[in-house]
Amino acid sequence: MMKKILVTGATGFVGKNLVPYLKKKGYKVRVFVRDKKRCKIKGVDIFEGDLIRKEDALKALKNIDIAYFLVHGMSQTSKFEKLEKIYARNFSIACSKNNVKRIIYLGGIIDSQTLLSTHLQSRKVVGDILRKSKTKVTELRASIIIGKGSISFEIIKKIVEKFPVIFFSKDINSLCQPIALKDVLYYLEGCVRKRETIGKIFDIGGKDILEYKDLLLLYGEVIGKKIVILPLPFFSPKLYSYLISLIKRQPLNLVQALIEGLQSNTVCQENRILEILPKEPLSYKMAIKTEIFN
Repeated sequence: MMKKILVTGATGFVGKNLVPYLKKKGYKVRVFVRDKKRCKIKGVDIFEGDLIRKEDALKALKNIDIAYFLVHGMSQTSKFEKLEKIYARNFSIACSKNNVKRIIYLGGIIDSQTLLSTHLQSRKVVGDILRKSKTKVTELRASIIIGKGSISFEIIKKIVEKFPVIFFSKDINSLCQPIALKDVLYYLEGCVRKRETIGKIFDIGGKDILEYKDLLLLYGEVIGKKIVILPLPFFSPKLYSYLISLIKRQPLNLVQALIEGLQSNTVCQENRILEILPKEPLSYKMAIKTEIFN
């Protein structure tokens, strides 16, 4: 019997790509969105509501087998961590009351050796709240996702394409393991098929481990633009955030949350997912090529 799946955050970057991916695999999909006019995906059951309201979550999850939690609050308020806790609690309770079999959650990589940004700390807390549900949770933790519509990736593109000289703080030497959208979708869907993923947490990452400044240099290589990076003697998250929000025309609180994360390592602490869902992850440069040349 085909599983009935709910996808929250279906108008967001990952969600709007995951829904058609699941449909192609033959799943029956319901999407949970705040504004159904923003949902352009055909052939899905659309539920319009808001996770801030418990009754909406209860109605949306009725007769659902597996639910994806892909909701973020960063673009809505600077106090997004409080909002995300409410979302997670309401979702968790609704899953329990509707006897949903599984929750699949996409969070961020947690490195105990570096200070967590507010964004990554919130991602961790959300996962902890979801696990209080009676429903079994599978959590995938990722670093920067490379794909059209990813705010982090779009910031990289805009900076490199707009400026021949980039000022970058020498204090930012944290590491990341960027992953292609294509690989993220493979893992998210694969967790539905593989029972071995039930109730577990997995780090997912691409082929390369890079410093954040390398993301800029390598993007320049791919598009054939030579850029120069000059070191700054200090790191001011507020200054960086303000300038980038002007360049990219994104909410300041959203950009500030992402910039703050530059001080955290987001590298896979383990690779157990490859034992269950084996694949050769794309390199950073190949992930870029896949997105901008296809």
